[in-house]
Parts: sequence; structure tokens; C-alpha cells
Amino acid sequence: TDLDNFNSTWNIFADYVQPFSDSGKLEAGYKSIIREIDLDHLWYDLSSGSEILLTGRNYRYIYNEQIHAIYGVLSDAVKKINYELGLRLEQVFTNSQEDSSHYSFENNYFRIYPSLKLGYTFSETHQLLFSYSGRVNRPDFEQLNLIPKFVDPLNLEAGNPELDPEYVHSFELGYKKQWDIGYLQVAGFYKNIRKPIFETITVDTSGVATYTPQNFEKGYNGGAEI
Repeated sequence: TDLDNFNSTWNIFADYVQPFSDSGKLEAGYKSIIREIDLDHLWYDLSSGSEILLTGRNYRYIYNEQIHAIYGVLSDAVKKINYELGLRLEQVFTNSQEDSSHYSFENNYFRIYPSLKLGYTFSETHQLLFSYSGRVNRPDFEQLNLIPKFVDPLNLEAGNPELDPEYVHSFELGYKKQWDIGYLQVAGFYKNIRKPIFETITVDTSGVATYTPQNFEKGYNGGAEI
């Protein structure tokens, strides 16, 4: 195999903080992530003593991604209540192409991610905490890379460039007890996941299994921690 891989990532960001009281502040910012991946993959048969390209195993895969986001966070405390309100607006542009199969795919989307944190202080040593956040889990490049990996003659691994990100609504409720030597915090959490990513297996007529990630409709995750 002859693998030529080019990766380029640019991070551009600016942050601003404005205090407006003893405990309050406004934070705002902008961030862009620009990424390009160019993967050239050639397979040769050397059994004859010369390099012979194997038909159907030569790929050039190009993936481009741009993430542009602005955000704002307002935090303050009023008597026994402290709060943090956040909002993130995000525009994403992605496109991918593979030369040998003339494959191309484009996935552009706009999303809004809100967040909320609340804390109620009963006393200096007792506090109740609640948080909500909208989050995104993007597939990594290995999950998006459609070039198959030949694990062995009966097993292939291949990515899926048409994957959507996972969108997560995360809730958490907790209680915190403070002592001079430390603290105890108990919390329960619940996550509602839209378009979760799981690996699927397909087997062809010759018995070769291909492992590929796919989006499912929804998923849930809950638990507690101490």
C-alpha cells in the first residue's frame, strides 16, 4: 500500500469579557475551524516482482469542513441564586469527494445550542445545582473516511461520509455539601440524543462482513454519579 495523507487545520477565534458587577459578567466570542483532508491510497500486487495496481482498491478521498460560530454567556448572582445563560450559533459547511467512484456529498447545516446553569445556595455549605445544555458530537475523520480498511479477508471497516452529527440535550441535577476538608456532590443526569451514531454490520454473499457507522433515530443515556 502507498498512502499519501495531507491534513490542514486552521483555528481562528476572538474572545471578549465585560464585567458589570461584583459577580456578573458578559462573555462573547467568535470561532472558526477550517479543515481539509486529502487522502490518496494505492494498492499494489508485488507477487510478480513488479508493481501492479489492484483494480478497485485505489482511492483519492478529499474532505473539507468549515465550522463558524458565535457565542454569548451571561452570568450573575441574585441573592441566593447564581445563574449562567449561554447561546451558541453555528454554521457548518462540509463536502467530500472520492475520485475513483466519482462520489461527492455535501452536508451544510445551521444549529443553535442553548445552555443554562442554576445554583441555589441554602447556606455556605449546602448548594443545589441544575444545568441544561444543547451539545453536538461530530463524527471523527475515521468515521467519515469511506476508504475501506482490509482487516482480514473476511472483515472490512469503512467510514460513512454522509453521517450527521449527534445532537444531545443534556440535563443534570445535583446537590453539593461542603466541609473544611472537602466536599460531597451527588448528581443525576439524563441525555436525549438525536441521530446517535452506532456501528452496523452487513455481510455479502461471499461472507465478507463490512463494519460501517450509521445514524439511528434516537437514543437515551441516564445515570447518577457521586
